Order: sequence, then structure tokens, then C-alpha cells
Amino acid sequence: MHRTGRLLTITLASFALTAIAGIAPADAKKIKDITLSPIVTFDSGSGEGGAEIVAFDSVNDLVLVTNGEENRIDIFSLPAGAPSSFDLAPFGAGVQSVAVKNGLAVAVVAADPVVLPGSAVFFDPANPGAGASAVVQVGALPDMVTFNYQGTQALVANEGEPRCIDSSGAGVTDPTLATNPNGSVSIIDIMGGEPAGVTTVDFTAFNGSGANLRAKGVRVGTWPGATVAQDLEPEYITVAKDGKTAYVSLQENNAIAIINPKTGAVIDIVGLGLKNHSLPGNALDASDRDDAANIRDWPVHGMSMPDAIASWKSKGRTMVASANEGDGREYFNNSDNDEDAPGAEICFLDESRIKDLTLDPSFPLPPGIASLDDLQEDENLGRLKMSKFFPSEFAGGVPPIDDTDPSDVAGLTYSKLANYGARSVTIWDSAGNLVWDSGDQIADKILATIGEDAWVNGPVLGTTGAPDRRSDDKGAEPEAVAAGKAYGANLIFVGLERAGGIMTFDATDPTSPTLLEWVQTADISPEGMQFVKEDDSPTGTALLIVSYEVSGTTTVFQVEKQ
Repeated sequence: MHRTGRLLTITLASFALTAIAGIAPADAKKIKDITLSPIVTFDSGSGEGGAEIVAFDSVNDLVLVTNGEENRIDIFSLPAGAPSSFDLAPFGAGVQSVAVKNGLAVAVVAADPVVLPGSAVFFDPANPGAGASAVVQVGALPDMVTFNYQGTQALVANEGEPRCIDSSGAGVTDPTLATNPNGSVSIIDIMGGEPAGVTTVDFTAFNGSGANLRAKGVRVGTWPGATVAQDLEPEYITVAKDGKTAYVSLQENNAIAIINPKTGAVIDIVGLGLKNHSLPGNALDASDRDDAANIRDWPVHGMSMPDAIASWKSKGRTMVASANEGDGREYFNNSDNDEDAPGAEICFLDESRIKDLTLDPSFPLPPGIASLDDLQEDENLGRLKMSKFFPSEFAGGVPPIDDTDPSDVAGLTYSKLANYGARSVTIWDSAGNLVWDSGDQIADKILATIGEDAWVNGPVLGTTGAPDRRSDDKGAEPEAVAAGKAYGANLIFVGLERAGGIMTFDATDPTSPTLLEWVQTADISPEGMQFVKEDDSPTGTALLIVSYEVSGTTTVFQVEKQ
């Protein structure tokens, strides 16, 4: 089935099929001839939160999408058919992720509160009415689940986020009194198409090794009183094709854990270092108050802090791609971490704007900036949000980790600043060494395509708000990433949460990938991605399936060669 130029919309609420005009890619000029063409869109009918993570069942040609708003898995078929769903309300407070392999599906669900162990719920996606076939207890806040290539194991990233509540559930404003479970990875063995046992791997063996980890660039020790095991927060997992190695993004820690899933051994925890934004090719727009797309070099450093990661084989070597979203820690005194809840007060905040910091007199000034006062003006670096803690460097005191005023950093003099996210996609080797980073290509592509009037996160195909409004945060926010091979090329697909759309890179040479295109549809905020290889595709062509959190939609793209 080939529907280039037409987009089929499936709506769960009405079970209706409606053909509407397709939306062309934002930039028709391509360096090479591989492109994405939307063929089907599924609308959850739930709005924001209605589509977050997506998986594809190649046995039954089914697309599975987490619907966090309704706490269910939405299921629709390809090419197109009446949708169904699998209710997760009996198993926990909120679905986080879904995966499927060999006709067996698993969804992970957080407990209420999320500091308690969550659940992995197994079911038949072709017969969701039959209910769960098995429920397995996993760690606290299971945030992502995936199968290995062979389908013999399902791996769950248990983020283990803290909550500023005590053992009775009452809110606290002192972070040392917060409930902070261990981050962990649950490894579920699969035999005969069903789970056959679970091993939950934590990082308690690294307790007491905080100084050594920080020396490697791993961001631990920022939460007061936390052990290393409590501080590490698994976000996403990709498993090497041979099933012998799993790579786990530790987003808040700016690190990747390398695990042997056969033995449960943690092989290494690798710090991802800092991106120097003062170097050519690493420029960024640092202000939302400069009335311009001012992409330039600045004397600050970016922490990759990846969300999604993906792996593939390149000439016999495993490569890992990371979407460098970035994530700070902001916690309030309630179990839902809700700043709008009655009586909400800040418990922990690790960020500050540069204008509220005292900079060391030796702090470097970029060309055209005459003084530190000028550097800290809103139109320059003043608005950029930075970490108050490691790997920022300071002297003269201790960061006010329990202070309710985010601007209060009295007594500290900063000589080096680190902000959240590298605004890029990066390729790492199997040991976590840097192979390539996209630098400022994402920002440059957005600007070249849509111009200053809609810069970064302005009103781009359905989004609202002032142009430039995310520049002081994390820019376009690369969040989702998928890797796959089509037409002899190793491709990387990157979803931009704030700018919207998908960027495609040809990574056949992982040391020098090529940006092919940026494609947008009317969908808003890509959250999850699933690549479907040609042999598994019901259309006979490789597919990219993308779920969009804000619009609550899921769009299927054909990967085409023109």
C-alpha cells in the first residue's frame, strides 16, 4: 500500500476513517533521496497525553500506543482497521511505556505513589479483551520497557524518582526527608511466550563511590543525603542486537549505564561529559528576550542528559545514538509533584538563571561582550537556565539546595556553568566514547527552514506562543530517537519535542552523519518512535511510527527513496 500525498486519519472516539490532505515536508530540498511520507494518522481522541510511547506488533500488523490520559493502550491495525484498547487501570496509576515482540505485548505501569514498586503487565495485543496474561512486579516508576532482539528478555528502566513526602505520605519541604527509591533495571526472562522470572538490578554496589563517579563526569551527589543508588535514574534502554549488552540512559545523571542482561552485572557507568558551546559548530541561541534568532558561541557547557537512546550495528561495531533533551530537577511537597496543588511549596530545585549568579572575575567573555554585567543581560546569557550543582563549578559556599527561592545563590561565585541538554543528537561507541555530535545543526536547520518569525518553538504548524520562547531553556529539545536500515543506509530519526517534527540523518558513516531533512505534520510534540524494517512492514516499505504527546496523535511514515 502506497499513499504518498494522502493521509488517512483514524479516530478512536468514533472508530471512523477519514481521508484528509497530506502535509508536505517542511523542506523539500534533500541532500539525498531518502524521505519520510505520512500515510496514516491515529487520533486517540484524548488530547494531550493521549499518545506517548509507541510499539509495533509485526506478527499481527498492530500499532500499540500508550494513552496516559486514559491509562490504557490504544491499538490499531495497519493498513487500517477499527481500533481497540487495553485498560490498565486495574494494574496501577499510570501507564508509562509499551513494547511488543513475537506477538507478546508488555506495558509498564507506575504505582500510586510512584515511589512504590510498579508493574509490568503482559497481554495479547490481538485479543486485548482476554485481559492480562501475567503481571510482574518491577522497580519504582517503571519509565520504559523494551524487548531484546531475540524476544527472550524484556528490560524495564525503573526511574525511581523521589517524591517530597514522608513515610506516611505527608508532604515535606526538606529534601533530606523525601522518599527516594533506588533507580533500577528489571530484567524479565521470557520462555514459551510468557514471563518466567524477574531480576531487578540496582546500583547499590556503587554506594560510597560518588567521588569516583563524579570524577568520570557522572552527575551524582546533587540530591542531599541520597545514596548513589537513589541518585541514579534510569530513563531509557536499548539492547545490542546480540542481546549481550544493554545501554541505559541515566538522564538526570548525564550518564549511560552498561549492563550485561544475561548476568545482571553492571559493567560500567559512563559519564557523558560536557559540550563546549564556545567552540565553533556548537553554537546556541541562549535568550528568549533578544527578539532574534541569535545562534552564536557562548562560554557555557551543555550536559547531554539524553532521554531516548537507540543502537545498531555499523561494520560489526555497536553504535548508540542519544537524543540530548536535558532535564532538571524540580520537586514540590506532594506525592504528584504538582506545583498547582493546594499548599504546594518548592522542596528541591537545581536550576538558576545566569543573571542571578555571581560570576568569577576570570569568567570568559565572548567577542562583542564588554563586561560580566553585559554578559548577564537578558538579551545575552542572563535568561539561560543553568545547574547550581555539579558539573557547574563554584567557590565560596554550598548551594542552597533546600531554599525556596530559585534565585538565591548568595555566597557562591561560579567559574564554569553547565546547562541542561546539548540541543543535539550524539553517537557513542559501545564503551560510551564520543563518536560524533550534531553540534548546532538542529538549530541551523530549523532557522533555515522556517525563518526567524517562527524560530525554535514559535507558532509552527499548530503550536502557539512567542517565537524564541524556548531558547533560554533547552531549545528544540531532541527527545525521541530511533535507528534503522533502509535502502542500504543506516538512518537515525530524531523527534524534537518543542520545535516539533522529525529530523532524519544518514549515519552510514557514524563519524560523519548527514542531515537529510526535517519533516513536520500537524502533530505536536513527538514523544516516542518505532522503526519498522521493510521485512516486517505491511506496506513492503520501511516505516517510522511516531507518537505525539501534546496532540494525542500517532502518525505512520513510509521511509521512501525517490
